[in-house]
Amino acid sequence: MKIIFAKTSDIVRCHEIDAAIGIPTHPAFLRETQKYKKLIIAKDSKKIIGYMCYSVLWGTLPFVHFIRIHPLWQRKGVGSFLLQFLEKKIKTEKFSCLLSSTEHDNRNSFSFHKKNGFSSCGKIKFNKKETEVFFIKNIPS
Repeated sequence: MKIIFAKTSDIVRCHEIDAAIGIPTHPAFLRETQKYKKLIIAKDSKKIIGYMCYSVLWGTLPFVHFIRIHPLWQRKGVGSFLLQFLEKKIKTEKFSCLLSSTEHDNRNSFSFHKKNGFSSCGKIKFNKKETEVFFIKNIPS
């Protein structure tokens, strides 16, 4: 498996992964993250099998917007490899932690975060039905 920054031509495959899991991403968002090297892809020998988008909030806090993995590749370590790639990158940029979040009822994501060294650090309730839970991971220097 190869983890690299996405090229413009990779965005189409990212949208195909979105369609396969039933969660669309706005095309402008993927173009923007790719333009600024914030779109990371995982490839098997020939095909993109997953991707991650992130940004740096307030210029000081790296934040994982989401990780999307094609259903045929889920629970095979692809998300963890994407995360490890990002951690190495932000460590070289002298960031000391990484923030992420998920919907409160996404148990698979809770398990993923815990397995990858994140701790719960708060939540935001948007309305009576939607709550986003935040996770943080320290990145040792």
